[in-house]
Amino acid sequence: MLGWLILLAVVLVVGIAVRQFQARRVDPAFSRRLARPGEAAAATETMAFGGSGIPGFDILESLGSGGMAHVYKARRQRDGKTVALKLLDETSLSDPDSISRFHHEAEVARRIRHPSVVETLDHGSVGTQHYLVLAFVEGTSLDAMLEAGPLPAAGFYGVATALADALRAIHRAGFLHRDVKPSNVMIRRPTAVRTGEPMQASEVTLVDFGIAGTTMPTRISASSASWGTPTYRSPEQLQGDTSNPASDTYALGVVLYELATGAPAFEGTHEAVEHQHRFRTPAAPQLAAPWLPSILSDLILAMLAKDPRQRPSLDQVVTTLEQAAVVPQGQMLDHATRLLVVVQEHQGTVRWMNAGGGLLEVVADVGPGHTSGHVTGNLSGHLPGIPVAADVGPSGQVALLFSGHVLRPGDPAVHVLTGESATRHMAPIAEHGLERPVDLAIGHHDEVFVVDAVQSCVHAWRRDGAYLGRVVGSGDHEGALRDPRQLALDGEGRLHVLDVERREVQRFAVDGRYDMSWAFRVDGGSGERRPLLGMTVRADGALYLVDGTANRIRVVHPDGTLVATEPLALHPGEPTDTLWLLSVDEDGSCFAVRQGGRMIQRFTVSGEHAGVVAAAAPVRAIRAV
Repeated sequence: MLGWLILLAVVLVVGIAVRQFQARRVDPAFSRRLARPGEAAAATETMAFGGSGIPGFDILESLGSGGMAHVYKARRQRDGKTVALKLLDETSLSDPDSISRFHHEAEVARRIRHPSVVETLDHGSVGTQHYLVLAFVEGTSLDAMLEAGPLPAAGFYGVATALADALRAIHRAGFLHRDVKPSNVMIRRPTAVRTGEPMQASEVTLVDFGIAGTTMPTRISASSASWGTPTYRSPEQLQGDTSNPASDTYALGVVLYELATGAPAFEGTHEAVEHQHRFRTPAAPQLAAPWLPSILSDLILAMLAKDPRQRPSLDQVVTTLEQAAVVPQGQMLDHATRLLVVVQEHQGTVRWMNAGGGLLEVVADVGPGHTSGHVTGNLSGHLPGIPVAADVGPSGQVALLFSGHVLRPGDPAVHVLTGESATRHMAPIAEHGLERPVDLAIGHHDEVFVVDAVQSCVHAWRRDGAYLGRVVGSGDHEGALRDPRQLALDGEGRLHVLDVERREVQRFAVDGRYDMSWAFRVDGGSGERRPLLGMTVRADGALYLVDGTANRIRVVHPDGTLVATEPLALHPGEPTDTLWLLSVDEDGSCFAVRQGGRMIQRFTVSGEHAGVVAAAAPVRAIRAV
């Protein structure tokens, strides 16, 4: 029995000795710093805190904990400077790897000099306790700021540019951060972010290098993969694959997505978020943040590419952010032409854009519950849903048309936003035969014309809302409509109506008298007409038609002469069974997009293809002015 007791005592003594030896192990890179003269003696003079003693510091308050350390606000006794004191937690003291990583943070940060990277002042150990001294950053965490919603445009640019540049500096020093997230970002003047005041890079600080590593690709073990926050981890980190600078770029992209939209790119349970990171592409951030230029919306999505090789470099990220910040909103490309665009999105439903896709102004939103809405800027009104058509009048007023499925009998189908903080309503549903309104146009005297697909006619209202009657009716006579879908007016006020059943465009005088029609015959002399899938008209009467057989835009002079023809590009994923929406500006440039599509194609007056603008959401209506 005595022998067993002796053996047990020996085992206990050896175990304690091994734990003490492990607790004192550190990397050679900082071992010399831990053995500085005087430190051992100073340990006897330290105050006690949490069972550990740190010489030369007065603990003021706890700032929080996470990962493998506790952080306290402290006063340095030798000069009274307020600092952040980071102490390794008890569970990590027996783990040499944790101790090594803890001190590695100091070695990483001490090599970096950047106004947006927290300054590391000192690090060391006393007995079994290990500590890190950082500059104390006054302010609010970005995580806390996001509780109030997304950042405004000016605040977004200031914070995003500072973070991207700080991360670039970390990479250039040869290290990764590997835990980029809002809670690791401190904002010194949160009011400046919200009000759009000019900010300095030093007012945005990226902190916490507790899991930093070198920029050499490293394989992440199952245990180390849990260091990062799941919401902001890259697919390769989640899979335990190599970690590299692109992994930090991915995390930054997730943060930028949240700054712009107010919501994480991926949400749900832990398992759901991991699955989305690996297999799902989030919706374009521009959908929830209409002010975000397409170039930045596309940049953020590129940063979230599943393949690290497809992500942009931080040089590209910083350059794009800086360019977008100094160029006025919506002015990054040609802005001589303005586009009124209605999109299938409840935020930023009606927008003014430039010809390059830049946002100029949000005109109207659909409100809470998608049953009412509000208008921003100097216009006012209430949108019952997403309009099916829109037009801009000679006085600058915007007319929006709503279909019967979002309205009740008697509700006005047309809302005219006058620009005078007032909205006129007209064209009640189920009155005067208005049953399925599909398109509208504003006349030279601000009268409103509405084409109804069920009644096969065109109604007209005066600008004060008084009903003028049916200007074009149905029937079997010449000029009668069967299935009208689109409506446009030329410079003389003549009505042009696309009838998809008759496969023709008919022109009517202002008083509704039939004038003439246009159609294309199928080759072979059969007399069969080609389908027409879209129409608009220029001020001089030149007609733009989409030939459904040839998939081309054909421009026809008022005398019937074919003056231009241009093929339409077919983009993957675009609708194939909807009409084309066409609109032409004063210079004769034509804009074309499938109803429900996102790719707006532009053609010059000579018929040359002039590029594509990617809309952030499916397009329901478009007008160029």
